[in-house]
Amino acid sequence: MSETAARPTSAARAPVRRWWSGLFWKCLLSMLIASWISTGLLAMLGLYLTRIEVRDNMAPPMLESRMRRELRQIGPMPGLARLPRSQCEAVLQALVVRIVGMDTPNWMSKYSFAGGTHNRRIAIRYRDRDGGGCQYPAQPSPPLAQALEEAEHEAGATHAVAPRRNERDGDWVSVVALP
Repeated sequence: MSETAARPTSAARAPVRRWWSGLFWKCLLSMLIASWISTGLLAMLGLYLTRIEVRDNMAPPMLESRMRRELRQIGPMPGLARLPRSQCEAVLQALVVRIVGMDTPNWMSKYSFAGGTHNRRIAIRYRDRDGGGCQYPAQPSPPLAQALEEAEHEAGATHAVAPRRNERDGDWVSVVALP
């Protein structure tokens, strides 16, 4: 080598390293991606298991036993249909909250459809012997309204409990009519 030529610097001899090419950043990025994926998978599994639990808790035998328990505690309600509509709906709202269990901390912390009556997925209807009555909410969803009508007619005709479970395209409707 000529004496006038400069010696190559160490930077010229070594490959250029970028800040993201270090082992720390590679591990950090892979751990972040793995944690995002596992968090998503765990959330989906939790949603699936909660849906199964809600489905089991809303099965007609469970609904019937809860309805009977609450109606035993309240006692007869012969004058309910003669109350103003808003008062009748308030009584039924309290009853549905108690039957479904929305008033318990366990329900509120586990299930996200505590507002199920507002989106017309949970409803309760009361009819007296004269045909008067009310329901809460005033307009349930069409499949739920149809299932309520069918169960009500069956219970009226047979004078027995009329449980009904309708399966629909990945969704379901669960109804119990007590005469």
